[in-house]
Amino acid sequence: MSKFKYKKEFTEKNFKSEFIISCLQIPKSKHKEIAWAKEMKIMNDLVKKCSNIDFWLHARTDFQIPSLAWFLTDNGRKYLNERYKTFNFEFNIKPPQIELEKEKQGIDEDIQLKRPKTLMDFIKKR
Repeated sequence: MSKFKYKKEFTEKNFKSEFIISCLQIPKSKHKEIAWAKEMKIMNDLVKKCSNIDFWLHARTDFQIPSLAWFLTDNGRKYLNERYKTFNFEFNIKPPQIELEKEKQGIDEDIQLKRPKTLMDFIKKR
């Protein structure tokens, strides 16, 4: 978390605005402010797809983006999909246990070592 200048904790009330502030490039010019209406609309649309607050904490970008509209582009969707896969990846999945039968199953075939010479010999034996 030390990569981010803005370190306020996410809560259920403010996680959307905190996510917006942590991801966006805050302009150097004091006259230009964040377009909150546009960014909050995009954030609400993104939250409809995944409402888990912990995911959005995990999905913060390591780099600054100009707008949350970046998440609606192809690169942004790929980024969110990769983050979603890593967020939902489970390490403690055990493979299913396969129990083998102790006794032999089925009938043994009588295998002859002598091979048939022609195709017709093979067909006649079957």
